[in-house]
Amino acid sequence: MSSISSETPPAPASARLRGLVGYVFGGPAAILALIAFYLPWVRFIVNDKLFSILTGQNISAGVIIQKGDGSEVFRGSGVNNIILMVSVIVLVSALVAWRRRRPTAWDGLGVIGVSLLGVGVILGGFGAASRDAGMAGIEMQMAYGLYLTLLALLAMLWGGITNLRTVLELQPTMRGVLGAWGFMTPATLLITIFFFIPAII
Repeated sequence: MSSISSETPPAPASARLRGLVGYVFGGPAAILALIAFYLPWVRFIVNDKLFSILTGQNISAGVIIQKGDGSEVFRGSGVNNIILMVSVIVLVSALVAWRRRRPTAWDGLGVIGVSLLGVGVILGGFGAASRDAGMAGIEMQMAYGLYLTLLALLAMLWGGITNLRTVLELQPTMRGVLGAWGFMTPATLLITIFFFIPAII
């Protein structure tokens, strides 16, 4: 006499791969962030004239910007290396996930977490440095490399959200553990942006 299993059958290979579609955004975005790290991130303007330009790598190396009188205007910080770390983590996760041919909770929650960390570092760090420069009478502006980095981080975040939603659809047993994350929608991107806007005002 045969028994009928009540277990949910595993999703077909095509469906499992569909759960990794978020890396279509996240993978290339991670590469873009790595490239943008070596492009101009910030410009310093004095009396409406360009004073200095720094790349993300310059900032992480601890470059110091001083005025003619020797007073310090800006000091770089290695904390920006977190952006490199985030990019490598997402890129490696994408490669491992495609090799594994199935999504896991990390492909959603992990990517979302590190992407938000990167966004916080960028906007929070720029906001604080911009205020310090302003107090010294120097205007600090975002350059295109920093915009590209921020765009790449938001694309990684979008990819993580997409992965998580699909994982929850393909693996119903995970909904009990990750159900609280089921509300994740593209609107989360807008919420994230508006949450960090005060950091750069």
